[in-house]
Amino acid sequence: WAKLNYPQNSMAALKRAIELGCECSEFDVHMTSDKVLVICHDDGYGGTWIEQTPYAQLNKTKLANGEDLPILSSFLAEAMKNRTTRLNLEIKPSIYKILREQETVDSVVTLVHRMKAQAWVHYISWDYNGVLRVRKDDPTAFVGYLAGDKPPAQLKADGVNLNYSWDVIKNADSYLTDALTLGLDISVWVVDDKNVMIALLVKGVNSICTNQPELLMSLLGNETPLINK
Repeated sequence: WAKLNYPQNSMAALKRAIELGCECSEFDVHMTSDKVLVICHDDGYGGTWIEQTPYAQLNKTKLANGEDLPILSSFLAEAMKNRTTRLNLEIKPSIYKILREQETVDSVVTLVHRMKAQAWVHYISWDYNGVLRVRKDDPTAFVGYLAGDKPPAQLKADGVNLNYSWDVIKNADSYLTDALTLGLDISVWVVDDKNVMIALLVKGVNSICTNQPELLMSLLGNETPLINK
């Protein structure tokens, strides 16, 4: 996205991912004080905590490209126009901890189902309780765990896929070997180096999260499976 100066977590970045035919576009979801599900990487936006602030106040600060602060329903609606690019929907942990996290997870899953967007959504989170909450709300959902502190055998037992950073994978090669043996879906982030991309593809990872999608797509030959609706 840096090449085209698109802000991360923006509608412009999502549209570019779809244009390229990327398998997934990753973004981050928080819930505002008035329960609007917004797209933003950080806990804070415009000088205030997202969870402590209503959406209208947050949206007084626009993204660097002039866009409104995106909301989840808009991302889902845009994604559902295409059949190549899924959404890697990261549910951010709450600063208010478990009860608020459960409320956010429940709200996200409810909205996805209300819009009939299940085929486009993979859920990921740093919070293992949040990941398991998604599994409870929707046992058929694709879920992945980010923190890198659970062995593949535990993920397999809980119906969770491996979505670990390159820093974790390169220092714990057995995680990758075990995950492949167990048949987990494996995603590695954030990989912007061409040689690392090639090494991971050779090993058989399912997906790579990168800030250089054009480079990765060139290595993959632009082959992207269609989403079954």
